[in-house]
Amino acid sequence: LAPSLAPSEAPTEPTTGAPTEAPTEYITVNTQIDGTSIAKRLMFDISAQKDVTIESFKIHIGKRLKLEQLTRGVQVWTKSGTHVGFETSRRPRRGDGEGWKRLPMAAFKNEGQGEYTDIDFHWRLKLSPRFDSTDLEIDAGSTRAFYFIFGKGFYATEGTAVGNECSESNEYIEIKEGTVL
Repeated sequence: LAPSLAPSEAPTEPTTGAPTEAPTEYITVNTQIDGTSIAKRLMFDISAQKDVTIESFKIHIGKRLKLEQLTRGVQVWTKSGTHVGFETSRRPRRGDGEGWKRLPMAAFKNEGQGEYTDIDFHWRLKLSPRFDSTDLEIDAGSTRAFYFIFGKGFYATEGTAVGNECSESNEYIEIKEGTVL
């Protein structure tokens, strides 16, 4: 059989509808930026009201690095559930099933005092089989802990109590006050 060179006078209708995909909505959820304490290690939890995927973080480095200096050195670790009770070890506890897992982070440029600096996940490692995007997903009603380590430090705001909400009100996530180590 040879393929037709002209369109048919009686084309058949497709048996299935066109594929549809839910639109992706990106939002930024801020916390306070007026921190005066320097933290080299910070743990906090994010609780989700809807299914979400974390795409990147914004942190306040301020004067800790030269402006626009390309740098590496921020480690970000994550685990399902809260960080409370896991402040002293990144290993899983007996019966918990999951310890801290390090995420691949890209180099970034400091935006300076009073500005948020974007830090993103390393795009090449996102394509690697070692990168599990489910480590960045938080199901509605669930909590995921994050642990930031940066030797030069970043600014942190004094909170009121671990677990209190410290993010702008929104319908997707709550960022909770955490622990500075």
